[in-house]
Amino acid sequence: MKALVKIQSDGLNVHVIYKVKSKLIGRVILSMILILLLIIWTVAFSSIDGPESPKLIAGLMLPCSLSLFLTTKYLLWNSFGEELLIVNTKTVSYSYSYGIIRTNLKTISHNSLALNFKPTRKEGNFEYGDVLFINYNPATNLPELIHQTTVGMEINDYRELEKLIGELFEMESSRSIECSNFSAN
Repeated sequence: MKALVKIQSDGLNVHVIYKVKSKLIGRVILSMILILLLIIWTVAFSSIDGPESPKLIAGLMLPCSLSLFLTTKYLLWNSFGEELLIVNTKTVSYSYSYGIIRTNLKTISHNSLALNFKPTRKEGNFEYGDVLFINYNPATNLPELIHQTTVGMEINDYRELEKLIGELFEMESSRSIECSNFSAN
């Protein structure tokens, strides 16, 4: 699974949109698995008969629902999946889109942000990996993982992201220096 990555900065936030680009064969196989699960569960539920059928139906509802939900979610992610990431000097926010369903934007505060690249695979001359967002706990100064991307990013895109986030912190630092030079007297 590859991703198309779009990285932008507006001076206050860095916006990253990852669009999943999976292979057609994977989506076809997932579709076939979903259809097969529908057939199996339909046959299983229609063949239930007898005095114990309500208990049996109730017992099969959870595995049926779970298998259909997870397969559908995975198929939607591989067909239309996007991860939205917004980073600034105070927070990291993210949400996921499955085409017709979008999760709520989750925001995590940080006080000392670090980025790390965790290689996951290499294809030819390209290295892909997950981006780790790490906050250093103010009480212990120990690193805490606050977010890990779900879609692998090419290392050159990671370097661009790292550069833009670094520029945000530099601008924040220069703004605070300019404000401290101001005097009302």
